[in-house]
Amino acid sequence: MEELRSLIRLSLRTLETELFSLLRALFVEIFVMVLQELDALIAAALDPRRYEAKSLQGRTLQTLFGTVSFRRRRFYDHREKRWVYPLDELLEFPDRQQVSPGLVSWGLVQAMLTGSYRAAARSLKEIYGYPVISHESIRQLAVATGLELEKRKEEQLADPQGTRKVKYLFLEVDGLVVSLQRQKRRRIEEKLLTVHEGWEPRHPSSNEYELVNKRHF
Repeated sequence: MEELRSLIRLSLRTLETELFSLLRALFVEIFVMVLQELDALIAAALDPRRYEAKSLQGRTLQTLFGTVSFRRRRFYDHREKRWVYPLDELLEFPDRQQVSPGLVSWGLVQAMLTGSYRAAARSLKEIYGYPVISHESIRQLAVATGLELEKRKEEQLADPQGTRKVKYLFLEVDGLVVSLQRQKRRRIEEKLLTVHEGWEPRHPSSNEYELVNKRHF
């Protein structure tokens, strides 16, 4: 067996790593083909009286499986008097961002699991076998994601979608002290918000009460 192993010079780790590299390259190739086919379909479906094709423009994205570089059509929208990339708008490409949503999510998850941006970048490098994204890029993505979530929250508060109305709404706020392990701080206080519509008996003859339509935050 040792002679055979030395002859073929192959191990499970090597096989797994090499196949992963081949699959990444295949993913990038197919991804580019799909994007270009979609771009062509969109161009054929657009109203030529409104959209005038001008040129092919390149774009690069860092994805879960490597760097994807492709070209898509740029149009001039005569109705709105602006340049547009229909493929970008259809697929909701991140504006002025070269990291795909999938890689953003994976990077932020790694940052939360490891507790630092540098550790997240190192973790991704260990998984993929090459530097995927820098710790500074992960930090910037985390900041941008936080700002976007705050914006959506403000929009929801300004224009609530709910139609249900209640006479009273109770908000109870408290703190829960949680012990920490392997941290400089020994404990931390987590804030707890409970929202409910009042109290009602657990059942008609009960002397115990429960909260009505409660939600915890």
